[in-house]
Amino acid sequence: MYKLLLILLFTHVLAVTTEDIYDNSYALIIGIDKYKNKSLDYAVKDAESVANLLKDKFNFPPTNIKTLLNDEATFLNIRNSLSEIASSAKENDRVLIYFAGHGITDILPDGGEMGYLLP
Repeated sequence: MYKLLLILLFTHVLAVTTEDIYDNSYALIIGIDKYKNKSLDYAVKDAESVANLLKDKFNFPPTNIKTLLNDEATFLNIRNSLSEIASSAKENDRVLIYFAGHGITDILPDGGEMGYLLP
């Protein structure tokens, strides 16, 4: 019994939480289902699920989670949201960018490939 108590006490002392590691948390969540030529079934739902998971399980403050869905996910809105996070986040903060939508891969002239997100 004494050994178990020591192990539990030792584990409790060494337990590290996200609050011990990060000063603050920021996220930009992008989900796009509606495209001009193709639609997706679950990108927006996936983005909403990730945003909820960050709030509920990973202690991201709701005010620090920016969610852009479908028509909100414009070039200007994405760029402004990234800029806001870049100016707010400090050295000891965590930043998560999540994108659910279409992408494309181009073949490079010198060989290899380059992938792009399509907001």
